[in-house]
Amino acid sequence: MVIGVLEIQLYLHGVRSLKGKRSLLQPLLHKLRRKFNVSVLETGARDLWQRSEVAVVCAAATPALAHRELEAVLAFTQREPGLEISDYTLEII
Repeated sequence: MVIGVLEIQLYLHGVRSLKGKRSLLQPLLHKLRRKFNVSVLETGARDLWQRSEVAVVCAAATPALAHRELEAVLAFTQREPGLEISDYTLEII
């Protein structure tokens, strides 16, 4: 068994408050958990309105499966309106 970790840095367009940030971020985190069966957590930039750092973790039988799953999470996140991925790292442990 292997563990895959994807860390995503997001820019949130048009957000003017922490409440606005939550209204964009929480639905995304819920969709990722439901669609991909992964663990998701906001890990950084919690006090900044227009930035967020999110970690996505999955367990898989092989490194290739973990990589494919996290690439799918990344592609799904890129299609979300109002969000822009500024950077990401993908690591297989």
